[in-house]
Order: sequence, then C-alpha cells, then structure tokens
Amino acid sequence: MNTELVNKVLAWLDAGAPHEKTGFSFDMSSYVHDGEPCVTHPCGTTCCMAGAAIAFASPAVFKELRADSYDVNVKSAAAALLDIPVSDADELFSPIFLDYEYADVTPALAANVLRKYVKTGKVVWPRKP
Repeated sequence: MNTELVNKVLAWLDAGAPHEKTGFSFDMSSYVHDGEPCVTHPCGTTCCMAGAAIAFASPAVFKELRADSYDVNVKSAAAALLDIPVSDADELFSPIFLDYEYADVTPALAANVLRKYVKTGKVVWPRKP
C-alpha cells in the first residue's frame, strides 16, 4: 500500500476536503467531474477518494481524467497508485451495498472508512443511522 499517498488523501479528507488549496472538492458521486459548477463548490471540480488519489499523485493525469468522469480507468488508476487490489478499490470508491446516497457521504465518513481499511485491510462502510 502506498501509505504516503493514502496519508495525503486522509489529510485532505480530515481537513474537510477543502477545494481552495487543491482546486478540487470531495463528491463521492463522481470519480472526477468538470461539468456544470457545483452549487457549494463554484470551482466546478469535484472528485471522490479515487480522483483525489490521482490528483495528489499525478496532477497531469488528473487533468486528463476530468474530461471523462465515468472512465473506468479512474478506479484502476487510483488502485495502482495506491497499490491496493482493484477489488478493494471497487468497495472503497463505488460500493454496491452503500447504505447512503453517494452525494451524502461526507469527507469525515470517507476518511473513517479509508482509515479502517488501512488498519484492517477490509473495506467496511457503516450502516446509515
């Protein structure tokens, strides 16, 4: 596992995923998005943990991926950069049995799931309260 990159993503999420310094904000419903400006983030660029991992590891690749937010290569590229199995990336970045709407996943919740994954090697999304 690329702990340096994981720690960058965790630090960003722990800070509330600020977009002022990074140029992108957190949105679990999109790997990487560069379409209509988001109401809460007028920079218009949002991404999930996969997009953030790519942005921190390779800003040039992130710029290219912004044009195609549903490219399946985003997940596999992030998995490779994070040095985690693609099956784990599936559960981290696009869980099938998530009890939340993707748009309702907060940076704090995503950070907790990623932190537990680092500790246990298992992706566990909690049930919605």
